[in-house]
Amino acid sequence: ALGIFAKRRTRIEIKGVDNAFVWFVHLGYAWLIVVALVPFHADVFRLSAAARHAMALGFITPLIFGVAYRVLPIFNGVNLWSHRLLRASFWALAIGSTLSFAMALNKAYETRWSYAWAAAAGLLVLTAVVLFAINIAQTLRVRPEKYVRGQPVRLTTRVTELLEAAPELRPVLIHNGLAGLAAMRHNPPRFVTIEFAARRHQVDPGPLLAALNEAIKRV
Repeated sequence: ALGIFAKRRTRIEIKGVDNAFVWFVHLGYAWLIVVALVPFHADVFRLSAAARHAMALGFITPLIFGVAYRVLPIFNGVNLWSHRLLRASFWALAIGSTLSFAMALNKAYETRWSYAWAAAAGLLVLTAVVLFAINIAQTLRVRPEKYVRGQPVRLTTRVTELLEAAPELRPVLIHNGLAGLAAMRHNPPRFVTIEFAARRHQVDPGPLLAALNEAIKRV
């Protein structure tokens, strides 16, 4: 009913955002299903520790990572600093959470590999957190270039900054497919770029950019 694993009807490519962020979302909900199948009562197969590890490291942490990788580059108006670190943090977290769950199972059954698996799981999860923190910190350090009146409009130009510098371009945007602006009393949120708005309205951004730049020459 939630459509979490359903195929997206519209794929929106946003500059600066790595769509691999959805891996974290899928991982989180996959672990949520696992947690739902594991009894929490300590007397039932003694799996409560495994369930807690799966909930914390398998469900909550991936969702935090995925949402951050998705929204922070957009809100800051910049590209994600490293796509490789995103993928590395995903695999480290996925393997670490799996080992952590398996370690909890071993702990419940008191096998000799419990502490070795616990050390490996902890190291992998810590690595994932460090890679995530570095990637996000470096991303937030970058400051987007502000639009100045008379400059050519690009896909990464923010709609609000464009309209603040040249409000007469609003009809051009509406006429070329961004009909949502006609119903808005104020400018859109500052993270909305020309590319983002065009994809949301299912408009080819090429002709839109051409029309905007042609209008700028006439202003």
